[in-house]
Amino acid sequence: QLQYLWLYHNRYLNGTIPSELGNIMGLLELPLQNNSLSGTIPSELGNLAQLQQLTLELNNLNGTIPCELGSLTGLIRLSLQNNSLSGTIPTELSSLNQLQQFWLNSPLLNGTIPNELGRLGELVELKLLSNSFSGTIPGEIGNLAKLQRLWLTSPLLNGTIPSAFVSLTELLELKLQSNEISGSIPSELSELPWLQSLWLTSAKLNGTIPSELGRLAALTELKIQSNELSGTIPSELGNLTQLQHLFLNSSNLKGTIPSELDGLTWPAANYTSPQARNLI
Repeated sequence: QLQYLWLYHNRYLNGTIPSELGNIMGLLELPLQNNSLSGTIPSELGNLAQLQQLTLELNNLNGTIPCELGSLTGLIRLSLQNNSLSGTIPTELSSLNQLQQFWLNSPLLNGTIPNELGRLGELVELKLLSNSFSGTIPGEIGNLAKLQRLWLTSPLLNGTIPSAFVSLTELLELKLQSNEISGSIPSELSELPWLQSLWLTSAKLNGTIPSELGRLAALTELKIQSNELSGTIPSELGNLTQLQHLFLNSSNLKGTIPSELDGLTWPAANYTSPQARNLI
């Protein structure tokens, strides 16, 4: 019985995804990424009870995400990015209790990020990029104790950074970009011991840069440019000995650049726009 059907990276493979694929009951992996497939995602794929991997990115798929995919309770990887999918994220996907990777981006996707995603206890990567999701970031995401990478990019997201993120103690990358998120940068983020990348760019964050960020010993990237931050650059950032990129430009920072940053090796020293070498 067929278990693996690999048809990816065929740029001339076009047409629609046959609904009959939903009859291959023993199928474990269905990677169809990077083709020229069009049409909708067949709801019949929800019949593939043994499926562990469904990767449909980099095609020309449209329509909505079938709620029937919530029946794929053995699914480990679900990647739907770089298509023209529309509508909302079905709450039924919260039943995918083995899911480790969920990647989704399409500017036509809308609605809110479902609170129910906080039930995906095995999730390691959640990447929702270049969408049109609105509303706030659900605090329930803080329940994802195994999460290592959280990327959220949507120009309509608002509210504040959830304090519950302090519970994401396995997090390696937190990237919240190009949104309407406001409020201050939570100092509690300094309690994420393995954090390597912190991107909070092109938003409406205000207040000062927390000095506590200097405790993030594993941090290699700190990008918090293009916000409404004020105050001075904390000297404690000089403690980030692993830092490779530090972007603080296009905000309202003042004062002088702390001498403690002189110990950071290039390219980490590229911390401001050239005209801000001496801040006022």
